[in-house]
Amino acid sequence: MNLKIPEKVGRYHKLIVKHRDYEREEKRLKKEADRNPHRYSVYMNRDKPVVLNTWHISDTTLPKYYLICDTLFKALEEAGCSIAVDKERILVNIKTDQEVTDIFDKSNIGHTVYADQFTIALHFRDKNIRTKNAEGKYPSHIDEPTGYFRCEVTGRYPWDDRNYGIEKTFQGKYEVDELIKLIFSRIFELAKLLHEAKIEHDKEVAERKRKEAELERLKKNREREFQAIKELIYEYKMDKELHALTEFIKRKKVPKATMEEVLWYKKTLKWLENENHIENGLNEYQHEDLIKYLLDETFTKDIKFNDNSYRW
Repeated sequence: MNLKIPEKVGRYHKLIVKHRDYEREEKRLKKEADRNPHRYSVYMNRDKPVVLNTWHISDTTLPKYYLICDTLFKALEEAGCSIAVDKERILVNIKTDQEVTDIFDKSNIGHTVYADQFTIALHFRDKNIRTKNAEGKYPSHIDEPTGYFRCEVTGRYPWDDRNYGIEKTFQGKYEVDELIKLIFSRIFELAKLLHEAKIEHDKEVAERKRKEAELERLKKNREREFQAIKELIYEYKMDKELHALTEFIKRKKVPKATMEEVLWYKKTLKWLENENHIENGLNEYQHEDLIKYLLDETFTKDIKFNDNSYRW
């Protein structure tokens, strides 16, 4: 695999070709807008394609930057990666379970890497040097490119969409051939580190889910226990109150009641015990209200006849 800047490029990588075409079109449209001020807002507000970001690359160093990107992109694609760009960075995607060979580790010995789907983001900028103005001062806007490049290499965590990851920045002190090799090696080193981080992350997620499932199981057990005790108490209160009401009817009401009233008392007791046993024209909600009243869960002043067939 050739990671040396060539003296001449026959055909640039498609992302570089796209950027060069964009730059030519941008200059043409800018000239037209300058000649026609009424069209300047249209020029400024139009939708622009997503191309290689050269915001921090000067016109002076742009040709060298093209050579770096072209050599790096082609080498990465040959190693099994795919290259894309967003509005800010170059995105190197290492395919799932793709076998790639990193031939430039620290000892310059080749070895094979197996990686999951990872994205490594690259961001280049000129290494500038501050230059004095006529007054001998260093204004921030007068910086001269040195011909060297800084590069931020970030291995993005696949479980985090906020661009967090493992980062390494190469300061502008390397010749381009050496810089390309360092970046190339770092990309696959990050793939291994991300793979290890993903294993740990997956373990943490699995452990968290296990704990959440255990807490949910314990919660359901507590809820079942609570409901069982609640049902037991309810049955006790119903038995107690119905027994007391039955004794009251026998003692106070039956001796003075007509046969029709006695039958109504019996029917009412059965209906209170189970609304489905007897049809007396009242619905389930009215039964519920009266049971609450029987069990002292509703005050006398609050118990009212409600003829609605449903409730919110």
